[in-house]
Amino acid sequence: MSFSQKLASNVAPLVLRAALGIVFIWAGSGKVFFSMMVTPQQAATLANMGLLKPEQPPVSAAPSPAPAAAPAPGQGAEPESPAPTEPPPGNEAPTPSEEPAPDAPAAPQDETPQSGGMTPAQGGWLIAVLPAQAGGASAAGAYTEADFPGDTRISRVYGLVLLMHAAAQENEHGRVLWPRQLAQPRVLEALAWLASIGELASGIFLILGFLTRLWAMNLCATMCVAMWLTQIGPSIGNPDALLGFLPDPKMADPTWVANWNTLMLQLILLGSAAALVLTGPGRISLDGVLFGGGKSSRKKPVPPSPSQQ
Repeated sequence: MSFSQKLASNVAPLVLRAALGIVFIWAGSGKVFFSMMVTPQQAATLANMGLLKPEQPPVSAAPSPAPAAAPAPGQGAEPESPAPTEPPPGNEAPTPSEEPAPDAPAAPQDETPQSGGMTPAQGGWLIAVLPAQAGGASAAGAYTEADFPGDTRISRVYGLVLLMHAAAQENEHGRVLWPRQLAQPRVLEALAWLASIGELASGIFLILGFLTRLWAMNLCATMCVAMWLTQIGPSIGNPDALLGFLPDPKMADPTWVANWNTLMLQLILLGSAAALVLTGPGRISLDGVLFGGGKSSRKKPVPPSPSQQ
């Protein structure tokens, strides 16, 4: 094997492993060990998924105060008696025996109380029947932006949860980019943690060169999902998409290079990881030491038999 071939089979994989390892240790540790700020709407989304608990109780609408109840007969202040009036001329006031009996009070009707309505009660009191859970959706567990005043700090891992959750909803083109069978809150949380820890672990083990092909395949899958959720998927159906599935490069924009920075980085990382899957880690690795790092066993040529001489 020539010197250039030795460099290609041993040093080139080492360079790829080092570059990928540095990038994904940086990316994975940034998600696992650091936090980010989210808007009140994003915080409410996580809270409704059961993945975030607000510091304060849910904001609930204050119940309207009950109206003042009329005092029952015999209680409180006596009603004012009307001023006596003289009967008109020619009409004599009736005697007590001739005075008609007052109408009997109507019996209270049996009504089913309605939420938030007023119902008569015994003794002449009026009571307000309030909803069982005042405040509506907030008290029932559906949080709103009002429950998270200002920005909220969360782990960056949950940024992946928000990304996958949004992809499971129909976008402006009527497309769903993430299967709803995998959009359950706990499933999204588990996938986000697996992806984040997987990036960090892949970076570490690629530098060490241990199970290199396995971790490189993990990075290939990670980059394919990232490209689909952030670049290719949102571009499908967009009239400005390049070739129908790539983001608009906006070549006339003075900052056109920055428009594809993310896509190009993802593509380079995907290609580098795929190259490691194909070439292997090289001899300068733990894989080379543990699974075949010694000198290649070459069979000694068998001397020809006398009959063949």
